[in-house]
Amino acid sequence: MTINSSDKYNVKTSTVAICALSLLTAIPDPCLADTTDDARIKDQEEHAETISKQRKSLQENPFNINARLRIAEALRKLGEYNEAEKELQAAEKLDAGSAAVKAEKAYLLFDQKKYADSIALLDKAIDAMPDVSVLRLRRAQACSETGQHKLAITDYIRLGSSMPDNEKIHLALALEYMKDAQPAKAEEALRYALTLAPKSLEIIEKSADFYAASGRFEEAIAAYKRCIELFPGQQNIYYKLGDTNALAGQLKEAEADYERTLKLDPSHDDAARAITALWLKHNKVGQAGSFLARYSIKHADRTWAHLLYAKLLITIDQFEDASKTLAALQKNLDYKNADFALLTAYVKNKSGNAKEALEVLRMAEQHAPADARIKFNIALLETASGNNTTAIAKYLEIKKESDLFYRARINLAYIHETAKSYSEAIRVLNALKNSDQTGFVQKKVAELQSAIAGRIKRSIAREEN
Repeated sequence: MTINSSDKYNVKTSTVAICALSLLTAIPDPCLADTTDDARIKDQEEHAETISKQRKSLQENPFNINARLRIAEALRKLGEYNEAEKELQAAEKLDAGSAAVKAEKAYLLFDQKKYADSIALLDKAIDAMPDVSVLRLRRAQACSETGQHKLAITDYIRLGSSMPDNEKIHLALALEYMKDAQPAKAEEALRYALTLAPKSLEIIEKSADFYAASGRFEEAIAAYKRCIELFPGQQNIYYKLGDTNALAGQLKEAEADYERTLKLDPSHDDAARAITALWLKHNKVGQAGSFLARYSIKHADRTWAHLLYAKLLITIDQFEDASKTLAALQKNLDYKNADFALLTAYVKNKSGNAKEALEVLRMAEQHAPADARIKFNIALLETASGNNTTAIAKYLEIKKESDLFYRARINLAYIHETAKSYSEAIRVLNALKNSDQTGFVQKKVAELQSAIAGRIKRSIAREEN
């Protein structure tokens, strides 16, 4: 039996249609879901109870499609996708054309991140039941996940028209406009959502995010401060406020915000990274180093903090301490970690173990063959060892997209210059002229051309003598 949109669900003549409609309208709006731990535990208990109750119903009546669908829904929400699919297959045998079965299959595919397949089934379910808002909402979300933002916007606009007081629908529309690069409409939707819920943390925060991304830092800062005023103790808001103050050039405020974040959450990695980067950007190496020393002791699993601490020790020539820090990391790391390999190689080379340093880098290159940093450092060590042919090969492997490309080609030119292959050095440098911002290349080419001219003059003089 099928349900046609033209006869408005056929509810007078179809018991299955009545069951289907009651099931779909009972599904909570995903935009309104409570995501707290207590709520999730309560939900899991309710889903388990639903399954038990509906199983009893099936014992009394094995043709109860509504019971099958409710079991499938509960299993899906518990993450038991294979079992949910079995229930849906059983439901499909009872009514292959059921719009409710198609809808629940679409939800299952969505939760499994099979968005394209989910959209295809949602389209069919919406044709049969165009007024069921959850179907359209789920399709909007699936379209967003697949990059079909204009289709998602169309669905959200329709949902907003039917639920004008649902601020989360209008917030979702605003976010979709952002993804579709329509900032004016995004701001309009955000403002409307805010009129519906002027004290919503989520909406105020998203508005602040929007202003920050648009470079409107004063408005973003004001919005983040409004969040803090209404909901004190939100560490992520302080962190975002710190980022925005940093972008606005208000460095003292940014530092204070990051410190407040870490006071509220001492293990907030993003804030720890940000405040360290802020200090290093302004040459406060001592402050950054002292912080990392404490942070890495408190958080032994934070590899990034240990590596950065080792790097800072290297910058102040504390190679022995850096070596100890790296040796401690070696229990959990190997040379698959490029940063670890590069720092280890650097310390070994500075300690007079150039051969060991080169071995470390070669092992690292096996795991990260495209890493330009590893190639560059191999070339440096090979040059120092007099292996110019290998160094040249490594420099040539560094692609134009790499930040090290320019430096690699300059070093390549120096190798040719040292070997008195001036014309080859000029050829390498000429290829860099378009990317030269300082005039260095032109000056160097002129020097080399002068050197070549001098060589020719000296050669002629020797022949004349």
